[in-house]
Amino acid sequence: MTHKAQLISIISLLLFLSCSKKESQNKKYGELETEFNFSIKNSKAKSFEFQFDGLTPQKSYFVDCKLKFLTLRKSGELITTTELITFDKDSISKIIKRIEIYEGNDNGNTAGRDWNNIEADSIYIIDYVNRNVEVFAENKSVQKHSNLRGQTENDFIYRLKKHTEENYNCR
Repeated sequence: MTHKAQLISIISLLLFLSCSKKESQNKKYGELETEFNFSIKNSKAKSFEFQFDGLTPQKSYFVDCKLKFLTLRKSGELITTTELITFDKDSISKIIKRIEIYEGNDNGNTAGRDWNNIEADSIYIIDYVNRNVEVFAENKSVQKHSNLRGQTENDFIYRLKKHTEENYNCR
């Protein structure tokens, strides 16, 4: 599938998910985040304070001098994206991505988001090992497919990984 077709597919899905008021994904995301944090604890990963990009706050966790777990958070005026990323050796093995889209204040007539009105809240589990993607909305699985996309986004993650590892003092 071409990049343009992938983009149209993603936009269509977001529009579909945002056609009506959506409930928060806090329950499902909480379960996934707990599993992610348990994996960090289980692997005895060491936390490392470093920011590659000031607009994308990160939390990094190292195992055997290699970045193993990474949390990224990106925010815009109406959208917040949180990513829980797991690496296996030097490759991304899984990304759990939550995208929250809020309504604008006064139905978009004034700047800023209305924190009480979620327009869409989706979770994407991108499993690179098994080469599949699962999408959740309203705390239910709504789509499964094998179309792995987002190479440009992955390029950013790999650049971030490289610079984070270069700045980690491995002893």
